[in-house]
Amino acid sequence: MIRLVGLEITEFRGIRHLTIPMGGDSILVHGPNGSGKSGVVDAIDFALTGSIARLTGAATAGITVKEHAPHVLQRNNPDAARVTLTFSIPNGGEGTLTRTVRRAGEYTLTPDTAEMHTAVADAAAHRELILTRREILKFILAKPGDRSQTVQALLKLDSLETLRQNLGTSKRSLTKEKNNADARVKAALPDLASLLGGTTTTRGDVTRAANNRRRLLNLPELTEANLTIGPQWVALDDGVNRDTSGPDRAGAVRTAQELAGAAASATTRVGELVSELGAAVRELGDVDAAQTALARRSLLVAALAQVDGSHCPVCDRDWDTEAALRDHITTKLAASEHAGSVQTTIGDVTGQLGLQLEALQRKVLAAADTAKMLLAGTEHPDTLIAWAAELASTRSRITDDATATVAEAITRAGGDDAAALLIGTTASTTATTDAVAASADALPDQSDIQAASGWLARAQERWSRLEQARAALQDATESSRVADLLYVKYCAAMDAALDQLYRSIEAQFSAHYQQINAGDEDAFRAQLAPTAGKLDLAVGFYDHGLFPPGAYHSEGHQDGMGLALYLALLDHMLGNDLSFVVLDDVITSIDIAHRRKICDLLLSRFPHVQFVITTHETTWAKTIEQLKVVKRDNIVEFQSWSVQTGPVRSLKGDVFAQIESHLAKGEVNLAAPALRQLLENRMHTLANDLRAPVQFRADGRHELGEMLAAVGSRYSKLLQKAKKAAQRWGDADQLTRTEELEETWKQVRRGYDIEQWAINAMTHYNPSIDVTAKEFAETVAAARKLLAIFECNRCGQLVQTEGYPDAKMLRCRCAKLNLNLVEK
Repeated sequence: MIRLVGLEITEFRGIRHLTIPMGGDSILVHGPNGSGKSGVVDAIDFALTGSIARLTGAATAGITVKEHAPHVLQRNNPDAARVTLTFSIPNGGEGTLTRTVRRAGEYTLTPDTAEMHTAVADAAAHRELILTRREILKFILAKPGDRSQTVQALLKLDSLETLRQNLGTSKRSLTKEKNNADARVKAALPDLASLLGGTTTTRGDVTRAANNRRRLLNLPELTEANLTIGPQWVALDDGVNRDTSGPDRAGAVRTAQELAGAAASATTRVGELVSELGAAVRELGDVDAAQTALARRSLLVAALAQVDGSHCPVCDRDWDTEAALRDHITTKLAASEHAGSVQTTIGDVTGQLGLQLEALQRKVLAAADTAKMLLAGTEHPDTLIAWAAELASTRSRITDDATATVAEAITRAGGDDAAALLIGTTASTTATTDAVAASADALPDQSDIQAASGWLARAQERWSRLEQARAALQDATESSRVADLLYVKYCAAMDAALDQLYRSIEAQFSAHYQQINAGDEDAFRAQLAPTAGKLDLAVGFYDHGLFPPGAYHSEGHQDGMGLALYLALLDHMLGNDLSFVVLDDVITSIDIAHRRKICDLLLSRFPHVQFVITTHETTWAKTIEQLKVVKRDNIVEFQSWSVQTGPVRSLKGDVFAQIESHLAKGEVNLAAPALRQLLENRMHTLANDLRAPVQFRADGRHELGEMLAAVGSRYSKLLQKAKKAAQRWGDADQLTRTEELEETWKQVRRGYDIEQWAINAMTHYNPSIDVTAKEFAETVAAARKLLAIFECNRCGQLVQTEGYPDAKMLRCRCAKLNLNLVEK
C-alpha cells in the first residue's frame, strides 16, 4: 500500500492553491470550522478515486463532482481544478499522480509504469481508509442490516451479501412461481371434475371413465401409467376416428351449458373482487401518494438511521427538536407500511381477477369451436372469438394496473354492473350464448359411439391441461424447496464463517476500546453476531451484561467504540499492508483524558501507519502534538478562510528569516502581514498555554491587540505569583530570576509599543504612509524581542503553566525556566 509524500491542490473545493509536504509521515490539519480542512481530505479522495465521497449518498441530489468540485470562482473551468499527489510504494519508488476535475475518470502518472498503476488501483480500491464523522457511527448505532453492509463493504466481503440477496430473490421468485402453478392446478380441477360427473379427478377416476368410452369404440384400454406425462403417455382419445358423421350433440350441449355457467359464475365472483378492490383502494387513500410513500420507504429508513440532532439529513431542513424530526419520519414510515400491506391485498385480488378471466376465456374459445360447427355463416363465431380477445386484453390491463382498469370499468358502467363490463358480457354475447345453446339442443340424438368420441376429445384437453399444471407444480415445488434449502444453508455457512471472522475482530475491537478507556472499562467486551444479512452488536457495560451500544454508553464512548471497531476492521483486513488512514474530524465527543489514550493507541498499535488527521479543536491538536503522534513540522494550521484566498495558513519555520528576506528586497508590504500573522498565531497559543483571560467571542476571532494585552497581563500576574512564592519559601534564586524577568518584560513591552504602529499601517492599504524597509526593521526587532520573552532559548518551546484548576508552575518543556507559583 502507498504512503503519501506530498499533496498539491489547485482551485479545488474551497482551496485556491495549497501545497502540503508529508514525507510519508503522519500529518495534522488543524483549524476552525469552515477553514478548508475537509478540502484536503476531499483532495486525497479525488486524487485516488476520481470521485468525492462527500458529494455522494443521501441528501446530495443534484450535486456532481464536475460541477461542484472546482472552487466556486472556477466553477465553469473544471480544467483549473486539479490535485497532484506524490506517493511512495513499498519498494521505495515514488510516483506522482495528477487528476483534473474535467477528466475525473483519468489521471496522469509519473513514472508511467505498471507497478505504479497497480499501486494507485490498490489504494483506490480501499476508499474505506478515509473515515469521516458522518461515517463513524455507522459502525455503532446503525440498524443491524445497515451495519452488516457497512462492515462487509469495508472488509471487501460485500459480494457475500450480494449473493445472499440474490439467493433470497430467487427463493421468493420460485415461491411465487410455485403458488402460481398451484393456482393453475386448482383452476383446472373443476373443469375435469364436471366432465367426470363427480368431484374427484384421480388417475383411477379418469382411467375408468375413459376406458368405458374406449370399449364402445373398440379401442385398447389404458392404464394409469398411460395417463402420466412421460414416455408411456397416451392421449385419452388416441385412436378415435374423427370422421364420425354428425356433430357431437352431448358435447355441444355441455359446452353451451359450461359457457353459460362460467359467465354467470365469473360475473358473481368478479363482482365480489371488484368490491374487495374498491375497499382496498379506499383504504389506501391517495394512490399516487401511497406509491410515493412506498418508493421513499428505503430512503426514510436510511434517513432515520442517520438522524443526529434536529437537522434532517434528507431535506436539509432544521426541525425544532430531534424528537419532532424522528416522529415525522416514523409517521411517514408507518404510512408506507400500511400502504405496503394494502398493496399486497390489491396484488392478491388482481391475481384472482386474472384467473377468473382466464377460466372464462377457455370456455368462450371452446364455445367458439362449437359455433363454427353449428352456426357457420352467422356472426356468432366471430362474436365469441372477439369476446375471447377482449378477455385476454382485459387480463393484460389488469396485470399492468388493476386499480385503473377496474376504476375505468366502474366509470363506464354508469351505475350498471362493472363486473359484467369487465368480463365482456353484452347483449350480443348473451344472444350468441343463447344461440349456441339453442343450436346444441336442436341437434338430433347421437349414437353412443359419437358421444364417446366427443367425450374423449374433451377429456383429453382437460386432462392434459391438468397434468401439465400438476407437472409444473411439482417442478416449481421442488425448485422452491431447493431454493429454500440453499438459502438456509448458505445463510448458515455465511453466518458461521462471518462468526469466526468476527470473533477475531471482537478481540481486537475490545482491546482497542479497553486501551482508550484504560482504568475505567478494563473488562469491556463486545459481541458481533451475524444473522442472515444482519450484524448485531452488543457491548459490555461495567460487568452488568451486554447491551446495544446506544443503551447506556455516552456519545463520547460511542465515538470511541466506532473508532476502535473501525481500526480493528482495517487491521484485520490489511494487517501489515495498512500504510495510511485519514481521520476527518472524528474525535468530537471524546474528552481530553480519553483522547490521550487514543494517541497511545495510535502510537502503540499502529506505529507504522501514516495518519492524516483533521480537527477543529485546539486542545486535541495540542494533544496530538505533545504526544508526538505528529511531528511539529507536519502540523498544518489554518487560521481562517475566505472565498478569495481559500485557507490562510499559520506560518511555519523561521518566519523571521522569511520576513528579513522580504525586507532585503524592500518588500515591506509582504513583511508586515507576515509579522502580524506570526504575532497573532503566537498570542493565540500563549493565551491558551498561559490561560490568559480573554473576553469571550463566539466566533473566536480575537484581534492582536486584545490578545497581546491579555497575554501580557497574565504573564505579569504569573511573575507576581512566582515572586510571592519565592518570598514565602525563601527561594532567593527564584526571586532574583523573577525580578529579572519582570524588568526585561517591562523594557521589551515599552519598546514594542513604540514600534508596533507600523505593523497595521503597512498591513492595510494606507497610501499616505510610506515605511521604508530599514524603518520597519526596527519594528521587526521589537517584535522579535517580545516573542523571545516567552520562548526558551535552549529547547525552543513556549512557556506554559502546569496544574489544574490553579496553575502551580510556569515552565518551558526542558525546565530551564521552572518557576513555582504555589505560596503555601
